[in-house]
Amino acid sequence: SRIFNTSQLNKPGLSLNNITLKNGYSSTEGGTIYAGGSINLSNVSILNSKAKVGGAIFLNDINSSVTIGGGTFQGNDAVQGSFLAMTCNDNLIYTTRSITLSGASVVQNGSPTSLSTFAFCGQPGVNISTSTIAKNIADSSTGRIIQFTSNTPQGKVNVSISSVLQMLSNTIVQNTAASTLLYNSYGS
Repeated sequence: SRIFNTSQLNKPGLSLNNITLKNGYSSTEGGTIYAGGSINLSNVSILNSKAKVGGAIFLNDINSSVTIGGGTFQGNDAVQGSFLAMTCNDNLIYTTRSITLSGASVVQNGSPTSLSTFAFCGQPGVNISTSTIAKNIADSSTGRIIQFTSNTPQGKVNVSISSVLQMLSNTIVQNTAASTLLYNSYGS
């Protein structure tokens, strides 16, 4: 079953340190973490989790965000966002959220039928630094490792023109997909 669900009642924050979470599962969203509030992960590993959307982590609702410092995210799978996915709109507007990865290893996630490893939408402010994104797999004709676009081979995605993706000093190698970064003129 899913390991953490913070989407109920007051949508509390969740902070985890120095722990490994394994084999989370959901038939819908968020194999390991279904977040309604802020998530802070320090040296946390999520391994072998599975869901339809957001294999390891799914960010739901307007209060959800994630900050990751260190850790390994490996062997997770989903149709969309084998590692990370999120809601696009809440309360009829683009969902604004902060997503930070620093010193993390996102490796060997996805499958030949997965559409993405990172499925960004809404109005995310994303900062990925000194992280490794390697050996992830998505569909070889329509899949993408990092989806940061309003147009995908499967159709439109709700992405705000105010979205931001910053990537600094990362190692991105040996991924298998139609594209590693799928991006159009939306966001910066």
